Amino acid sequence: MSLTKLTFFTLLIVFLAISPLQADTTIPFKSEEQRIAERREIAAHAAFNNTSVEDVADNPRYVGQAVEWEGYFVFSDTKHRNVRYFANSNRAIKAENNMNFVFGIVFPQALPADARISVYSTRIYVKGKIIAVEKLFNNRTFTFSSHRQPIVEAAEVTFSREPYNSPLTIRYY
Repeated sequence: MSLTKLTFFTLLIVFLAISPLQADTTIPFKSEEQRIAERREIAAHAAFNNTSVEDVADNPRYVGQAVEWEGYFVFSDTKHRNVRYFANSNRAIKAENNMNFVFGIVFPQALPADARISVYSTRIYVKGKIIAVEKLFNNRTFTFSSHRQPIVEAAEVTFSREPYNSPLTIRYY
C-alpha cells in the first residue's frame, strides 16, 4: 500500500469514528403502556412456572421466562447506576459460602425508603422475568459465585419483615 492510500484509509476511519451515529428508526421503542401491559402479563404467568434458582444457574435458555421466587435479602450492588438486590432462595445454605441459590432482582424504578427493606432480615417475594444469567460478586464477603446466577426484572415484589404486621408490596404495572 502506498502512503496516500494508507493516509486515506486512516482519515476515513477517523471520520467515521468522529461522525455522529444516526438513530436506527427500525428499532421499535415500547411505550409506557406497552411496558405496563408486559409486566402485568409476566406477573400473571409467573405462578405457573416451577423453575428453581438452581435450575436456571449457568443455563441461559431460561432468559425471558416469567418466574415467581422467594428468598431472604443477602446483599446489594450497583450496576449501570441501578441498585440490584440479591436474595438467597435456600435459607439452609449460607450465601457467604455458596451462592448457588442466590438470584438478583432489578427494579424498574427506585424503591421507597422503608424499614421493611433491610439486609438479612427481609423476606422477598418476586414475580418477574429472567433478564440475564451472570457471575455474582458479594461485596459484603468479597466472594464470587461459582456459577452464573439468574437476574430477574421485577414486575411485582413483596418485602416482609418480622416485627411488621403488613408486608410492603410494590407493583410495577
